[in-house]
Amino acid sequence: MITEGRYTGGKKKYGYDIDENGFYIPCEKEQQNIRHMQFLRKQGNSYQYIAEFMTRTTRKKFPVSWVHKIIQREGTEWKKVA
Repeated sequence: MITEGRYTGGKKKYGYDIDENGFYIPCEKEQQNIRHMQFLRKQGNSYQYIAEFMTRTTRKKFPVSWVHKIIQREGTEWKKVA
């Protein structure tokens, strides 16, 4: 079941590996990248800037929509209050 944190097929979530029982477990290398994205967002950087920065530093393509989805999924998005 998805609610139990199990892998149900398709692409795995970025930041996680799958154990022998089919459960997601954190991948430390990818979790470090996620924490970096969260830090950049908390500093007020745009998703576009974060995507470009991560693509440059990791040599892996990070589309803007993917960065947005990861940050939203990890639940640390800060809303700007004007």
